[in-house]
Amino acid sequence: FDTIIGVEGTTNQTTLSLSTLMSCGFLSPNGENVTPEILKARYGYIWESIQVLLSWSEIGCTYDGMQYKGWRYTENSTNAPAVLPTVFAFDTLCKLRQNLLVLVEYFRDRDSRFCDRLTEDKKLVEEELAMIMQFFRKEQRKSDDHMTGAFKRYADSEYSITHTAYVIKSLYQYICSGGPESQMAEEIMQVAIRYFVPAVQKQMY
Repeated sequence: FDTIIGVEGTTNQTTLSLSTLMSCGFLSPNGENVTPEILKARYGYIWESIQVLLSWSEIGCTYDGMQYKGWRYTENSTNAPAVLPTVFAFDTLCKLRQNLLVLVEYFRDRDSRFCDRLTEDKKLVEEELAMIMQFFRKEQRKSDDHMTGAFKRYADSEYSITHTAYVIKSLYQYICSGGPESQMAEEIMQVAIRYFVPAVQKQMY
């Protein structure tokens, strides 16, 4: 062909690929014939993609002196911050944090310099997770009515049971993993559940 059309990678494709690799034990030190050097190379590969993912995050707005992050579908998208790609990014960072907890212990007595690097990366990931939860809290319905606690697909769409369910699921996994901001996650999740359960019940009857 004389013309080549380039297609940008999307947030969803990036998070799916990273999550799949980590779910398959790509960063596990217990794999067969996995040496510290192999683990370092694998982690470098994952972290390179994580940096790209983080570069796609955006500042949604400033409120009470805090900045809130969302994700776009692609790097140059003009869409408003969207909940579902943000949830997928949140899940991927949660998986990375869990892997980092294992890797920090693994390298503590094997390579202190690399261990320090992993510790710094873990801190950055935890800060990003906290920023995403602040975004969730900002986007959550605040009015005292039957929609309180619900989430939209993005700013101009209707409130959605599906998107609320995804946020609840992700926050629950974060809490179960012992995330440092579990109290904030619990507060957001409980309000979402108070909307979600009656909304699902209405669908059933």
